[in-house]
Amino acid sequence: MSIFTILEILGIVGSGLTAGIFFAFSTFVMAAFARLPAEQGIAAMNSINVAVINPWFMAVFMGTPVLCVIIAIMVVLRWSEPGSLPVLAASAIYIVGSFGVTMFFNVPLNDALAAATPTSSIVKLLPFARERSHTSVIARRLMRGASAVCSASGGPP
Repeated sequence: MSIFTILEILGIVGSGLTAGIFFAFSTFVMAAFARLPAEQGIAAMNSINVAVINPWFMAVFMGTPVLCVIIAIMVVLRWSEPGSLPVLAASAIYIVGSFGVTMFFNVPLNDALAAATPTSSIVKLLPFARERSHTSVIARRLMRGASAVCSASGGPP
């Protein structure tokens, strides 16, 4: 088995694990938060944001985009081989759609929640507590999950 194939398998597994995380949040975690009073929802999300900083999660969360960059570079260097475009597309989709959206939209929201006090405006506007009607939050979550699934499948159809 080539190093490239091993990297592809690791990238697929990382993308799939990430898709599972987004699936869990979309299907029941956020719904559970929406049932809690705002202060309890903030406390629960902040607890998750602390617990998630662990070697297992970080290896997947930070390792998968690194793998995608390495895979993309390797694909460009062997562009004439069959299947190069879908693999490059899958890598780019994951980097932008899953990792990028998380880092530029969700991490700042998590940081704001960590700094929230009972009188903070974010307590009144909690996107996760108003999840069902908050179109941009839903759209970002769908983009992150679909990007991870697409990447795990090897690219767009």
